[in-house]
Amino acid sequence: LGPKVAKMRAGEKTISILDIFGFECFDTNSFEQMLINLANEQLQFFFNNHIFAMELEEYAREGIDGSKITFEDNQPLLDLLLQKPIGLLAICDEEALFPRGSDQSMAEKFHRNFADKKHYTKPRGDDPQFTIHHYAGAVEYEAEGFLEKNRDNLALDVVAALRLSDRGLVKELFDDEAGGAKGAKGKKKAPAKGG
Repeated sequence: LGPKVAKMRAGEKTISILDIFGFECFDTNSFEQMLINLANEQLQFFFNNHIFAMELEEYAREGIDGSKITFEDNQPLLDLLLQKPIGLLAICDEEALFPRGSDQSMAEKFHRNFADKKHYTKPRGDDPQFTIHHYAGAVEYEAEGFLEKNRDNLALDVVAALRLSDRGLVKELFDDEAGGAKGAKGKKKAPAKGG
């Protein structure tokens, strides 16, 4: 952010900026962007608490006036996204379990539960979309495809291959009768011997 200098002079001071946040806002934003932005919100929360809040505590211990230093606490937004049983991701998970669950019904549940929240805006019509007001700005998300992406089912051939694993734990995890993954047909497990 300045002229390139071939070599720093002794005693010369600089300020560097490290952008650790990969916040995403595209023309069309879906489940992946929301998860990436959630991770960035969590990083921002960590940054706020470890840089600002802790520094202000240190100022108070040293008698330094830090009253003019402000930052926005994004905990309410994290609660909107992560809180159980009524958080955006919890509703998405719940809706994915219903056979008749749809992106539209999920978006409607979002609107019913979050329309009055500061960080959430529902669209004017019935479109399956919503806006989250992140620390870095407002992002409109298209709910279409959320449930399928959230289910993230393994392909049947992958499940079948995992059932053939030489590793007992892997085989057990993907065995239908053991309560593992559902999908490809596997061999029946022999009944357990003993008590």
